[in-house]
Amino acid sequence: MNEGYLSFWIMIMAFILMMTGWAEYVGAGRSKLIVAVLCLFSQPFHYRVTVYGTAIEIYASVMVAAVAVCWTLRRGADGESRRYLLLCACLTGIILGGIQKLYRLDPVFYWIDPVSDGGLLGGLLVSAFSMKPGHQFGILLLAAVLAELANGLLSTGIYMARIGSLAWWDSFWLAFAYARIISIVFQLLRASYSKVAGAGWRNKGGSSPK
Repeated sequence: MNEGYLSFWIMIMAFILMMTGWAEYVGAGRSKLIVAVLCLFSQPFHYRVTVYGTAIEIYASVMVAAVAVCWTLRRGADGESRRYLLLCACLTGIILGGIQKLYRLDPVFYWIDPVSDGGLLGGLLVSAFSMKPGHQFGILLLAAVLAELANGLLSTGIYMARIGSLAWWDSFWLAFAYARIISIVFQLLRASYSKVAGAGWRNKGGSSPK
């Protein structure tokens, strides 16, 4: 599959769901749509740096998204919440970075493929940390950056980290899609259980004698 193809289809589906009244569940909105457009136009621009002998390409698109996430967390979360989200992002990034390095050492650990496996694992972890779309987006963004950076530093001279590349965005959007699907399914199951438990409690109570 060509790089960026998966991101394109996920964003198209998110836009369709947003326009049909599912914006709350998708975690999309006008401001996020504007950020996505800015990321798209800034994607061709990137800068290469060297850290401890590791070549790292940083794309402008990820910088735009990072600024948007920092602004959102600054307005929508207190200090304790921000520290919690930062800790969750660091833990997720370390795990994903270790998984990527493991895949590079031995492909026998593949389940589907590195992108799909990393996306599924990232979605599972993030949905366990938070159910809010904005928090999930922020955790995943920082975790994906840390994972790519860790993979590059652990593979000095072999692997060049590309933070914000089309392949990087494919993995990110797949993880975010998994996180939203898992969160929505969990919310539906919890709501169904509450209704069933409430109905059972009312039936158990019975009617008062006349």
